[in-house]
Amino acid sequence: MNRLRTRSIMDAMQATKKGKDFSPLITSAIFIIIFLLCTYAFPDPQQSVTHDQSGNLSQFIIKTSPYAHAADIVFQAVSVISLVVLIISAVRKNWQGLILLGVMLGTLVILFGAGLDQAGEYEDVAKFIDAKGQEYHLMTSHFLQGSHLILGQLERHTPYETAYKIVDDDTWEDSYLTVVRPKGAPDSYQIYRSPSGLLVGLADRNMCFLAYDPEKKIAYNTNNGNTIGSGSGPDVRLLSPFLLLGNSDVPNEQDFQALLRTTGDNHPSRDAIEKELTNPNPKVREMAAKYLKEVKP
Repeated sequence: MNRLRTRSIMDAMQATKKGKDFSPLITSAIFIIIFLLCTYAFPDPQQSVTHDQSGNLSQFIIKTSPYAHAADIVFQAVSVISLVVLIISAVRKNWQGLILLGVMLGTLVILFGAGLDQAGEYEDVAKFIDAKGQEYHLMTSHFLQGSHLILGQLERHTPYETAYKIVDDDTWEDSYLTVVRPKGAPDSYQIYRSPSGLLVGLADRNMCFLAYDPEKKIAYNTNNGNTIGSGSGPDVRLLSPFLLLGNSDVPNEQDFQALLRTTGDNHPSRDAIEKELTNPNPKVREMAAKYLKEVKP
């Protein structure tokens, strides 16, 4: 009886092994792992922020390995080849289900990995070159609920290193100055030079978080002296929302409507608005008067 029972168990185990062939799954898993490793294993530029003796941000450096670009090409080529081999093998061996599974899993992991790879890193979003040839860059970093803006003055650029002197920075939160741009201005990150010479950094169309006076070395932001960087200075909301408009510029009407809808602490200074009542631009005078009448800051 025991022999019969033992034999029946062994027969059942063998039948189970014959009925479940895991080789397609293992093969596809190996190729998917190779693909993902090669996609995300290549070197990324190393970013670092240095501080001065007071603990303020002073310099932003991006270092790139001399082999990073070559390694990038090699790893991505291997990843593509491995994915092609996986698809061809799946088609030849009638693993259509694994093709769909691999594509779905690969897409999800790639999207997740790409988002994680960029989290917390600074992205160069705008550039401005002044009349003296000095180059300024606006950089932004996002991670979870925290965001940070940096206005950097280019100090040096080589194939292996780019260094910026941080002249202004701001923690990107709910406080900002709503500015009225000239008509036709692009709806993207921008660095503008105002008629008075200020470098104005805009995010999300007309939201101004920082401005810098390169002549007087004054950094305006919304940190109110509690900045985590070098940008501690006057509140940017003390500036006029019409600071970008010249004597003959046509204002952006949508920006002005957004200014009228300003709420909370983001109202500009009343003094700054009242000074615009004598602006040479008649459109600015008209908008300033309308703002004071309707909003009454």
